Amino acid sequence: MRLSVGRDARAHRRELRRWEALADRIDGMDAVALAATRQQAMDLRAALDRTLALAERRLSSAVGQGEPEGPRDSDWVWRPSLFRTRLPVPGHAGVTSDTPLGDAAKVFHDCTLSEISVSQRPGLGRAAAPFVLAVEVLDFEGSFLSLAVDLPPAATEGLTLSHIIQLSMTVEAERPIAIFARLNVKHGPNVEQMVRELDLPEAAAELEFDLAYSGIAEARAERAWIDIIFDDPRMNRVEFGDMVVSRRLRAEV
Repeated sequence: MRLSVGRDARAHRRELRRWEALADRIDGMDAVALAATRQQAMDLRAALDRTLALAERRLSSAVGQGEPEGPRDSDWVWRPSLFRTRLPVPGHAGVTSDTPLGDAAKVFHDCTLSEISVSQRPGLGRAAAPFVLAVEVLDFEGSFLSLAVDLPPAATEGLTLSHIIQLSMTVEAERPIAIFARLNVKHGPNVEQMVRELDLPEAAAELEFDLAYSGIAEARAERAWIDIIFDDPRMNRVEFGDMVVSRRLRAEV
């Protein structure tokens, strides 16, 4: 679909001036007009957020950033949506536990006074993903802080003990910090867990979870997720430039 650039730009400027004028008149509105204006703004914001998310997804694909790369012999490769598309709310301050980041990720912690902020911005320069995610912590008196990422159903479809799950990440921290990745696979009533430590301060990390060393009941594997666990995160800022999860069969000797 083509848009008339001149006509579309003029309409955009008129609409922008209209909303700027409405904002200037907010203090003088009565309750009825104020409620109506607020509802219009909320409706417009929802449409704008959807348009931005779809446009950024198309643009990232156009420059070759939308599709992640895994090992050559992978049978499944996936990049979480928070690194692919703009989040509805790209920034959170005073993050509480169980705060969602898009449709497949959440922040968990047990700190009663939260001085944790999470923000997303477009990937620039050498960033491999369309978007990057930053976690910033000031004081922290809790015992754990983690980012949980749910894997899609394809991760466990046909999963066997001959598979290796690989997690590839780009991570930078302002101060030295230990970060761990824990793979969780629910099979029946049980959850198998495998933990690996990221090799920091190296910016790029690749972790492998060889399921041959797990006790997963192959036929009962139903869902999986990865926890990114921060050890002593206080007074630090950690930026994730990318995250890609892939699956491949182990080479038989």
